[in-house]
Amino acid sequence: MRKRLVALPMLLLAVFAIWPAAAQTVPGGPLVLWIAGDLYAADPGTPTLPPRPLTQMGVISGPTLSPAGDWVAFKAAAPVGLAALDRIQTDGLIAAYDLPADLYLLDPRSGSLALVASQPANASLLAEGVPDNATVRSAPSWSPDGTRLAWMEFPFGATEARLYQFDLGQRLIAATGITAPVIEGRAPSVIWGEGGIALNLGLSASGDQEFRLIAADGAALSTVTLRPTFNESVLIDEWVQDGERSLFGVLLSSGWWTLFDPVTGQQLPAGSTPELAARAAPETSLALRFAVNSDVGFYWEASDPLPSEAAAPAFPSGPSRTTLSPDGRSVAFIGYPDYTSAALWQNESVVSVAGTGGAGLPVGTVLWGPVYWRLAAG
Repeated sequence: MRKRLVALPMLLLAVFAIWPAAAQTVPGGPLVLWIAGDLYAADPGTPTLPPRPLTQMGVISGPTLSPAGDWVAFKAAAPVGLAALDRIQTDGLIAAYDLPADLYLLDPRSGSLALVASQPANASLLAEGVPDNATVRSAPSWSPDGTRLAWMEFPFGATEARLYQFDLGQRLIAATGITAPVIEGRAPSVIWGEGGIALNLGLSASGDQEFRLIAADGAALSTVTLRPTFNESVLIDEWVQDGERSLFGVLLSSGWWTLFDPVTGQQLPAGSTPELAARAAPETSLALRFAVNSDVGFYWEASDPLPSEAAAPAFPSGPSRTTLSPDGRSVAFIGYPDYTSAALWQNESVVSVAGTGGAGLPVGTVLWGPVYWRLAAG
């Protein structure tokens, strides 16, 4: 049975109050860096200039770029949770729980912020004599067309989380009938792609990693499981395009991909390796493949669909620390010349972004152009 979205107009009011003018897609937008809980913008044309701060929160996590490249969505620890931490002054009482969080949209060109989802009225947390009244949320995930966001949330202390969606055009938050168990005080993460919505349910009692796959209209597809071997963990989980077909893929820390048919839940035979490409220029984009080396760990190497006599680049950096320019012809990554430095590979050369790494700003994530995963040809 299809599940109908239920509008929540009380949350709508907060969004209208501070919503900025609609952002426009600008080819070659800024390089966005996630650094110590804040977002910065660097100019890819002049990497010798240090990045400029876009936020001053210090509590941002889970930043993700929209499919059009015009917004960055993220979660930020809410003041009610931070106040509880300061008041308690201990690691033991709430260490097993995620902090309550608010969700925002950021225009990386202007720095304009829009609040998407905030805490309830009269929010409180772990205050003596006052009932807890705070909301824990996962990081947001974009719909493939960029018109909606999805996330899981639950009242602090609850055991079940619910899936919510936000419509950017109507500026409306809606609850769905889709729920999942809270995982050690955290909401399951959400991965939205062409094939539907995947919920990361964590490890089962038997040690299997579980994912629930749901169609965009809320219809159940399947539950897929895999068992990581000793010392393995899930590095990323993503939807992977195989022509017109969408598969669900999991990359383990060992460098191995596992792909699933989302309808049947069956694991597919090993075949082509997923590669990262620019969403706006799939035919001419560099294609990035990732592998593991015993000396350097994860590294990427690029293949070029256009005729070129240049040597194919390859640098140490994992898939969560690497991205492409909007036209797919340049690469931004973390790890050159040191582990926390941001760098650009463009025009057949590599240059570090000034002010990052070393004694400067330690970069954790890079966002530049919208990207997607696809099966490599051959």
